[in-house]
Amino acid sequence: MSHFSSQATEIVLELVNDITDLSELENLDFSRLVHERAENECSYNGECIEIIDALESDYHVHVDNETMEVELSDYNTVMRAYAFQLAVVAMHDAVSNAVSELKANIELYNEEVERLADHYNTDIDLDTCSNFGDCEYGWEAHNYETNDGVMIWSDEKVSCAYNPNLLEGESVAVSFKVLGCTYINTCFAPSK
Repeated sequence: MSHFSSQATEIVLELVNDITDLSELENLDFSRLVHERAENECSYNGECIEIIDALESDYHVHVDNETMEVELSDYNTVMRAYAFQLAVVAMHDAVSNAVSELKANIELYNEEVERLADHYNTDIDLDTCSNFGDCEYGWEAHNYETNDGVMIWSDEKVSCAYNPNLLEGESVAVSFKVLGCTYINTCFAPSK
């Protein structure tokens, strides 16, 4: 179900916004939010049937024996439990994919920031100086983009993109869309 991937993005971003150090990304626990979302997906019998139809062939899960030992007259309970388990497994898979995408994009972003820091002979701690959110520097004003889509604001001379007045020579800013509509942003002052 494609909306699980958008929900997974929301879950990841909800937790990522609470971290102050990017190295904490490895330790995030998504279980509570995944279970809440899966429970919301299984509110009605019709939703449960849709989940089972859409996910059963891709995600084989076992519902606890206790759940399966209900009387046949309580089919809805069994169906909801099964749909819930399918939704949890699918949501965890989608969250895992979103985290992988986020990590890969952060790696691309970090490489570009480190290249710029080297260019300007500046030390920069990416884990503590970067933040997640909207593109803070005005997307339309960036000097250029890398092939991967990292946006750069600087007085760095790049063919057809030079704008020495953009940040008045005081700062270099970098922004990159890392997941959904969320950007990672860094701004630093070059060493003089």
